[in-house]
Amino acid sequence: MAVLFVSVLHFIPGDVNAIVEPFRAAMSPGSALVLSHATSGTATSQTEEVQRLYQRTPTPLQLRDLAEVQALFGDFAMVAPQPGAAPRPAGAALVPVSHWRPDPEDHLAVEGLPASPFLASFLAGVGIKRAAVMTEQPRPEPAGQQASRRTGRR
Repeated sequence: MAVLFVSVLHFIPGDVNAIVEPFRAAMSPGSALVLSHATSGTATSQTEEVQRLYQRTPTPLQLRDLAEVQALFGDFAMVAPQPGAAPRPAGAALVPVSHWRPDPEDHLAVEGLPASPFLASFLAGVGIKRAAVMTEQPRPEPAGQQASRRTGRR
């Protein structure tokens, strides 16, 4: 199972974790949470211009910082953005959307184009829900054994 929040959360004002958390909680271990979000971390004049344009729409852009976006993954294990790369530490798990597993042909085709400062602040990540850690709980005794132990009779 996968839950995709791709190019949507930055149009929602307020606490988006209140939206994402119930989905994380309902997901089975091994499920993927895929998320992309425009961020304020590398805001440039181009980012500010895009934000001004969206302010004129019914869905203004809500830029959040890297820590806020990373927190949306909760305790999920972050997937490396490049195949074969080592797992990434928290905070380093989000990358610009154009760096998320690009096809070699596509990556080569855009190398000559100038990089978009706005896309540099548009981050993506994938987290996998970890298996729950089970601790052994004491098993309840059958009712007859509880009574005999209290009275000392068998």
